[in-house]
Amino acid sequence: MTGLPSIQNLCLYDNLNLPLFPKRSDEQILFACCPFAGPIAISIPSKSPNSSMIGIYMQNGAQIASINASNALYLFWTKCLKLIVINNVGRVLLYDALGKLLKTSTMGENFPWAKTEGQYIKMELDNDQCQLLLLHDSKIMQLIDVEVDGFQCLKQIKLEFNGEIGQIFWCGKSSFAIEQKLEFSNNLSIYSLEGTSDLNQTENMENTFNSTFSFSSDARFNIDIDGIRVFTRRSTSLLLPIQDASKSVLGLGSNEPGALLYGSAVKLEQKSHASY
Repeated sequence: MTGLPSIQNLCLYDNLNLPLFPKRSDEQILFACCPFAGPIAISIPSKSPNSSMIGIYMQNGAQIASINASNALYLFWTKCLKLIVINNVGRVLLYDALGKLLKTSTMGENFPWAKTEGQYIKMELDNDQCQLLLLHDSKIMQLIDVEVDGFQCLKQIKLEFNGEIGQIFWCGKSSFAIEQKLEFSNNLSIYSLEGTSDLNQTENMENTFNSTFSFSSDARFNIDIDGIRVFTRRSTSLLLPIQDASKSVLGLGSNEPGALLYGSAVKLEQKSHASY
């Protein structure tokens, strides 16, 4: 059995005095840090009843904003430096990194693009926590921008698939996949999100091209930054979204970092000058 690798405990900042310790035993403090060393949000109960005070701090402890919110229950940051606050009555508030209120909504609120007949059966947030895939039981996928006013619907796609729906996945930044569980196989259909569609004309709704891959019934899928990893009893593979420009110029299937490294490694094994 090998030991753990050497791990360094590196102090980035000292003597910050962040308000992380509750003053009372029944006091709940909420904490959220933005990815990539972005700002920090800390919520502490206010002296006013049913109220919370949210402070926004830089990584070095400098406070840059203060927000009054009613009974905050949950905080989290998007990768685009937006703070989302959810309170105890289902209200959702969206702030920028300087504490400016950008958007408020209430859970259960109807949006113009929301379908009133049938029901939504699947949803998946992207890696940047900025866009949302919503799958309706009418076999329509909607792409929602959760950071703009009104949670704008960017695209609607009419899907074609058979079998029981398993999971839905993001496949890179410009495509998504649907797992279809059949009797003797697991299929994965990948749809492109590029292009535009007329959101006001259902009959003109885009039926985008998709690629379908068939795997054994024991296949398991996992999202990667480049695409989707596929695990079966006998093999592991990676599905990468193909960018036509990258394929034509570089001969690679994707311009994501992992795909470029993989493509270069393959070229290097082939002793090709293209590995550079």
